[in-house]
Amino acid sequence: MAAGDRSKKIKDRIKLITGISNTEMPDSMIYSIADTIVERIAEETLSIQRNDTLAITSGVASEPTGLFRIKIVVMPSSTYLQPIEVDAITFDEYSRVSPVSSSFIPKIYKRWIDTSGIKKLTFFPSETATYSILYYAIPTTNISSSIDPETPTKYDNLIYYGVLSELLPIKGKLDIATYDRGLFINELETSKNLQRKEKSTTNLISFYDI
Repeated sequence: MAAGDRSKKIKDRIKLITGISNTEMPDSMIYSIADTIVERIAEETLSIQRNDTLAITSGVASEPTGLFRIKIVVMPSSTYLQPIEVDAITFDEYSRVSPVSSSFIPKIYKRWIDTSGIKKLTFFPSETATYSILYYAIPTTNISSSIDPETPTKYDNLIYYGVLSELLPIKGKLDIATYDRGLFINELETSKNLQRKEKSTTNLISFYDI
């Protein structure tokens, strides 16, 4: 299968069912709507995973491309960790009340953007080192006739239902749009539960854990 064939197949099915012509809506707009659906699927199912290396300087590193959530951090000592993402206020509270750790094992991290517009990560406790990470990602490419969705093929029907539910009202087919929206939500929920059952854990933070 050539690059873009999945995208074209989804688009062609959508145009066949909706009856939307190129005059009413160019293919590029259908692909654009599909992009938003794919991003939602990626966020809720955690189905895109990537590896990267973080160069940490005093606890700070540039954010890897497409980061949605960190899954695992591998320390230089080969220790596997799952630091918890917190907001800036919570991060500041923990860093103020918690003693400096000699082990420099990152328990929490925050995300922020510097004055140059570069996305950053700050870990606490902090150190200068190199981490390897496995993370859940959002798409970094846009669907087109030559670029397929970054989500696995098994989610192509989800993309189809999601885009249909957005486009059918244009043709006045509100009942069918509602039906497809229901299919999308139900299948997304099933996929999300199956995926996250395997790949997600729940963590609680205590001041005494930092």
